[in-house]
Amino acid sequence: MSLKDQWDADRVKRQQEVSQRRQQVVEELQAFYAERVALHQHQRETLGQFHQSLIVEVDAFLKQTRSHQQKVWQEQGQERAAYIAALRDYVAALRDYVWG
Repeated sequence: MSLKDQWDADRVKRQQEVSQRRQQVVEELQAFYAERVALHQHQRETLGQFHQSLIVEVDAFLKQTRSHQQKVWQEQGQERAAYIAALRDYVAALRDYVWG
């Protein structure tokens, strides 16, 4: 085998190796891309579920807060009414005491 034949054979071998490596890289990139797409879809679904649960939890919290606030307002209203009634009774008793 001549030097030129050896060179040509080595060149063909290198070209085959490059072609095989190129195919391997393409397959790895396709696998990486498919994994990335799957991960993106999973994250999208997870975030969607989180968003929905957050909406439900916030709505429940707001309902509880409103309910509690209404109870507090009712209690404060009753306390004010009782205070005013006691103050009126005190004024009436004082009036009776002073003017008899």
